[in-house]
Amino acid sequence: MDGRTALRTSGDGDMRSAVGEVYGLETARSMLEVEGSDGLLYIQGLTSPPSLQRSTRSYLSFFVNRRYVRNSILAKAIETAYEGLLMTGRHPVTVLNIALPPEEIDVNVHPAKLEVKFRNNNEVFTAVVKAVRDALSRSPLPAAGASGQEAVNQSLWDVFPRSGSLPALHTLGQLSASYILAEGDEGLFLIDQHAAHERILFDRIMAQQAERKPDVQGMLEPLSIELSPAQEAVYSQCSGLLSELGFTLEPFGGRTFLVRSVPAILSGASLTEALHELLDDLGAEKDLNRRDIVAARTLACHGAVRAGQKLSADEMEDLLKQLQHTLQPRTCPHGRPTMIHLSAQQLKKEFGRTG
Repeated sequence: MDGRTALRTSGDGDMRSAVGEVYGLETARSMLEVEGSDGLLYIQGLTSPPSLQRSTRSYLSFFVNRRYVRNSILAKAIETAYEGLLMTGRHPVTVLNIALPPEEIDVNVHPAKLEVKFRNNNEVFTAVVKAVRDALSRSPLPAAGASGQEAVNQSLWDVFPRSGSLPALHTLGQLSASYILAEGDEGLFLIDQHAAHERILFDRIMAQQAERKPDVQGMLEPLSIELSPAQEAVYSQCSGLLSELGFTLEPFGGRTFLVRSVPAILSGASLTEALHELLDDLGAEKDLNRRDIVAARTLACHGAVRAGQKLSADEMEDLLKQLQHTLQPRTCPHGRPTMIHLSAQQLKKEFGRTG
């Protein structure tokens, strides 16, 4: 460009080498190998661990039979695979090549042949989600020269084994009535009690939905609640989902409803606030297939212990034990970290005990 070299790659056919030239060596080293297949479809590429994230989707690169393409199904599959691992507005670095027979794709939907359509969108979507999730379930390669928050995030990935469970932790106490201090063989852990409890409740709600067995709490006295026109419309659309979650609402004239039962996890929460926010969140989600996830997130947030709430030693121990059995103990369902880890080596370094 303008008489100078803008980019040069080795041309050795290795994707990691190419990623290193485009995004830098440190990024390339931290990327996870992605590989999967489903029938005649084969997926190969690289994707970032949750500790490596960007503020835009421009770091998602897709190739079909080695031709660069744009496709909303592939982008949606990546977002789904990282569900609950990244905060809202954050995105991974992903480079994938999808190989499949030519008759399975249509490249004539864009003048420059950048956009493609798949004959079987569901098959491609499912295969990409599975391949990326399989990659994320494995511990990432160590990040070279990581520092600051990246080092903290990376240390969490290094500590957790492939099963995703927590190491054995011993509770030390509570900080600012918001964080649980715990120690383990790997060092010191600071656990955000609200984020951790959110993860516990989210997994519980999703499991109850899968089994169609919500844990319901009946109201001694029905709660009267008035909905906005938009909320009433959402309620009409999502009454089945609300019932599956444990809500029982009866019309009481106009836009007023009587709440007869609620999910048990909302015990102690502001029911009016929780229900209003739930309906607002469901209305904002246009993907009907994701509304169960949105509902579980909102309910988990309202049902979780709050920052500033003092916990007994037994309550803290119980929370950590429950977190141990969640699917993704590192993050809350909104993608925020549940804890910060300071390794024994980091502590020695900070105190000058490096000998």
